[in-house]
Amino acid sequence: MRIFVLLAAMFLVLAGTACSGDDSAPTGGVNDTTATDATEPGGGETPPVFIDILECENVGGSGTGSGTIENQGDTATAYVIEIAWVDDASGEVLAQAEDTTGVVEPGAAGEWAVAIEGLGDAESVTCRTVGIEKAAGD
Repeated sequence: MRIFVLLAAMFLVLAGTACSGDDSAPTGGVNDTTATDATEPGGGETPPVFIDILECENVGGSGTGSGTIENQGDTATAYVIEIAWVDDASGEVLAQAEDTTGVVEPGAAGEWAVAIEGLGDAESVTCRTVGIEKAAGD
């Protein structure tokens, strides 16, 4: 099952398309869909999760991103997800933001959303998952 999830994630990443425009129009890139292991605060591992980035935009330098996280473990868990906006032209990381989800039950998906200023006039951006960990105290 895990191999299928990884293959499906690779297909979605490769099949994504980039949008471009001036800085008054939304720009978005490939959605980074990732099956991964989360880490505990302090470095320990938690069960695997599946991250799906459903929206990634840059409108006049303001970035937004949102998606879901699927808890593939056996314990209800809240997560801290860190997302980076990457300029498609240069590969430069423009900004990073994080969100803490509510508690996600095993086998269920929870929603997350991030927003940040300072992306500049990048014509096309891609959102990438750069960090995920179990929320402190959970």
